Amino acid sequence: MATATETIPSAIQPPAKMAAGSILPGSLIGAVVVIAGVFAAGAVASAIPLAAADGKTVPFAEAYQIVAYLGVLFASIFLAGKAAAVFAANGVRGGIVATVTIALTALFLATGAWINGSTTLFGQIATGAITAVGVFGIFHVLTSKPGLGWCREIESQGWASLFTFKKNQGQKMRRYTMIGVLIVGCTGALALYESGSLPVGTLGLTLPFVSGSVPLIPIAAIVLPLLVGLGTIWIAWRLTNMPTFGDFLISTEAEMNKVSWVKRKQLIQDTIVVLVTVVVLTSFLLLIDLFWGWLLSRQIVGVLPPRQIDQQQTTTPDGGVKLEW
Repeated sequence: MATATETIPSAIQPPAKMAAGSILPGSLIGAVVVIAGVFAAGAVASAIPLAAADGKTVPFAEAYQIVAYLGVLFASIFLAGKAAAVFAANGVRGGIVATVTIALTALFLATGAWINGSTTLFGQIATGAITAVGVFGIFHVLTSKPGLGWCREIESQGWASLFTFKKNQGQKMRRYTMIGVLIVGCTGALALYESGSLPVGTLGLTLPFVSGSVPLIPIAAIVLPLLVGLGTIWIAWRLTNMPTFGDFLISTEAEMNKVSWVKRKQLIQDTIVVLVTVVVLTSFLLLIDLFWGWLLSRQIVGVLPPRQIDQQQTTTPDGGVKLEW
């Protein structure tokens, strides 16, 4: 019996199909490229002057800074992907994502410890401990069996690539899901922009054990909300192309297509029937409750105590008597 097999084009083939091997070299090289690109983007953008030598504002200088920052940042991510392609091992891209995440998290935590306690021995020890834990975490993730599993899972789900998953199926549910994610993320970005809590100028980062700071994000009041918005777009698109979640959306749309929707006239008639039934049943139960309450509170039956009416007698200014219940 002959069987037909479907060939998946290499352009959309999940990266998990790559050969197994050590992901340590490729992950470290790709992560270094990305992190270097983050700092280079801030340095290049901050080097563009906002004002001329005579003090006059340079037209569109802020736009040039934003374009330069995003250009260098995206170029570093592109180069990291190219570097990962050289090492044909399953999980290299996921290793880059994990390494960059751990490294930046450890860097920001160490920076906070250094800023708050650089003059004390405890602060210096805490900064060194956080740095050591970050380095150990990176090598543990890239070399241990559970860590390799996480990296390969990140890569197989497509979080570090551009492949699309069954793009011609479940399109309606994917669009609705993307719209929902975009509404939440873009609303947060707008709230962050309008909060006024972000610095207007360049946001710098104080490196541990080093005096001074390096420029990290230019025009933080605009660029940070913009990065949140761009990140939301990426997550919304990537989420709907993740194989496990994509299959769920496809099956959901298939089930929704089986639903039989009533016509407008029938919907109005059914709504009227339901409302009339609710009113009739509510009125019937009210009458039954009032009747049995009245009957059982009679002295002849004596099941329920008779209703007590509290009277309060007050004297009016003209000397009369007023009864209040």
